[in-house]
Amino acid sequence: MKKIFFTLFLVLFVAITWLLVDQYLLCPHYSFTDPRPFHGENIVNPYADANFKDVSTANFHAHTKSWGGLTNGKGNSSDVWQRYDSLGHTFHAVSQYHKIDNYNQEKQNYVPVYEHGYNIKKTHQLVIGAKKVIWKDYIFPQTLHNKQFILHEMAKDTSNLVVLNHPAVRSGYDANDLKLLHYYDHIELLNPSAQSFAHWDTALTAGKKIFVVGNDDNHNIFNDNAIGRFTTLIFGASSDSKKMIEKMKKGQSVAVWLPQIHNETLESKRSKLLNLRSLISGISLVDSMLAINLSKSVAEIRVIGHHGQLKLKQRNTSSLSFPFSINDPYLRVELSTEDGTILYLNPIYRDAEFGNQGRNMTAANFISRDRSNPLMESFALASMIGLFVSVRNVRKRKKRSFKNMNIDTTGMSLG
Repeated sequence: MKKIFFTLFLVLFVAITWLLVDQYLLCPHYSFTDPRPFHGENIVNPYADANFKDVSTANFHAHTKSWGGLTNGKGNSSDVWQRYDSLGHTFHAVSQYHKIDNYNQEKQNYVPVYEHGYNIKKTHQLVIGAKKVIWKDYIFPQTLHNKQFILHEMAKDTSNLVVLNHPAVRSGYDANDLKLLHYYDHIELLNPSAQSFAHWDTALTAGKKIFVVGNDDNHNIFNDNAIGRFTTLIFGASSDSKKMIEKMKKGQSVAVWLPQIHNETLESKRSKLLNLRSLISGISLVDSMLAINLSKSVAEIRVIGHHGQLKLKQRNTSSLSFPFSINDPYLRVELSTEDGTILYLNPIYRDAEFGNQGRNMTAANFISRDRSNPLMESFALASMIGLFVSVRNVRKRKKRSFKNMNIDTTGMSLG
């Protein structure tokens, strides 16, 4: 029995040692450009050519029973589709951990999604439009370089959409990380576990073109209170998942927070979401004036600027006209309705250099992967060799000690 325990301890010790070496010594390092605010005479309005008459609702983050029940989730993929269909959603992905769910994959509105991450701090990502699962992760609290390497690996598929899941949960992503990190598209701003406003405004203040989504992060599809609270509106996607990803990459979406009303029916939430689809009739920028037109009055419109500063609060209105001043790197807008629903619009921002470049091309202007460090790799190799030699010596000494305990009794007398 002692031998079994010793062997198990040895295997665990070697495994943990290797994970630590791999994470903190062998992980590639990156050179980051110092963050700088959006700047330039050109102002980018992601909604410039949006089709506000074609509006879809979506949830990209829901779990069912998976991996033999090892992960947290109830029901199955069919349950997710049926429940979100009853809510009126056009897109409703099943985001299993490290597994792409293929239920209804033949349908036009099927979205291949998975949630990446099995680490202590819940530094998770959502890969929307995923073609394959990336298994690589770092288990222990991650450095900035660990996080950047994982995002870089995901971004190699230029057609997907990479989302930082619930960044405020367990400080999986520190707000200051977002001043430097690249190779992702969206932040999960709205999640039942945490809302990540500081992370978003930190990224925007640092000049990062980052958009937002709202997701239920549902682990119990049969709980009416846990479904439909956080949603993403998408303009011009119809029922085509490929077109949906294209529109989201442009920023033609809105994150929505419905107020929590105990025992509210799905039919009631469906009615609210249907009404929201027709709320925004235009978001334009003319002669440096940001104009928003609504189909009806809302309780409040708020304009947020650099460093998350509140620049305007306007009550009981169906329109907004606000100057995009020369001192404004970006502006974003929040709409609050009478029933407490809040819509978070993506930012309008200055951009002198890169225009509508994609995620990877933009990142290449601010970040570069350093060459591998031969010294660190040599040290890591020497550490593993030293560990191996130490383990062998321990086992040899153990065997010798047992041999020394063998007593020759041939010459002994019993009396």
